[in-house]
Amino acid sequence: MPKLTPEGFETLVQSIADALTSSGWNIEEERAIDYGVSLKLGRGGTVNLYNGKAGPKAVITGKLLEHEQREIEAIVAARVETPKKEETQNAHAAKSCSLLGLKGPWIGSDEAGKGDFFGPLVVSACVMTPELAEQAAKQGVRDSKSMTQREVFDAANWIEANCQTRSIVLLPEAYNTRYPEYGNLNTMLGAMHAKVILALHEATKVRDCLTDRFAKDNVITTHFVSVNAPIKFTSMTKAERDTGVAAASIIARTKFVEAVKELSHQATMELPLGAGAPVKKAAKEMLRLFGPDELQKYVKMHFKTAADIGARPYTAKELANR
Repeated sequence: MPKLTPEGFETLVQSIADALTSSGWNIEEERAIDYGVSLKLGRGGTVNLYNGKAGPKAVITGKLLEHEQREIEAIVAARVETPKKEETQNAHAAKSCSLLGLKGPWIGSDEAGKGDFFGPLVVSACVMTPELAEQAAKQGVRDSKSMTQREVFDAANWIEANCQTRSIVLLPEAYNTRYPEYGNLNTMLGAMHAKVILALHEATKVRDCLTDRFAKDNVITTHFVSVNAPIKFTSMTKAERDTGVAAASIIARTKFVEAVKELSHQATMELPLGAGAPVKKAAKEMLRLFGPDELQKYVKMHFKTAADIGARPYTAKELANR
């Protein structure tokens, strides 16, 4: 691609900025640099866009998690050359996969919102078959953390139309009520996974189930034993490689983002994702405007961020770790 006109380059920059914003990235600063423009992102990353003689190029830098780096690369590579464009496309190609090696149906489950201060905790489960997995791969179904938000939404529409799914969306107000009953997040998360898995088992009689490992298996399996459900449960790390778990992760992510958008509308302010500096800034403003009682309708109060902004006292453990 040859060098763009100033107007063409400005349009390209705006297109990338819009795509990043629609995928949940906050652009804290846009500034001119030599031969281009720099976009400073809210979670510690930077996208530098250059308009050289050989055409526009992008360089992504900063302290990003692996899945965040992949997501930004995918967004930018769709619009401009990046050093890892070919590598990114090959790495992100969806492949049909049953990590359990099954010839029949199985249930995959995953969650979203666990590490986000704002918004709900979502757990979803999906019934997958080898035949559906082949079709899902053609639709780009893979681990949602390696997908742009638009890709996630498109894949979610296909999954909902072709697969049986169940989800629990635990909004912050209910989350904050239930959290003390369980004592810790993983115990509550285990109960939510068990509930959606049992719902699909009862509807389909599918027994095999796979979940990405986040705790000891008994935080989930104890709920199967209590109702005498004959579920063959497996958990493993990086289970999102499995098409069933990947499909569940896509549904969970979609419902999480939709819920955050609705909460943003109710709060009349944008609620940023994650738990970094932009999140703390927005939470401080919400606390100032509405007070702690209203804040708990939008955030997970057991996060240390709530204490950092003065919405609740520090716990003894938090004080010990300061």
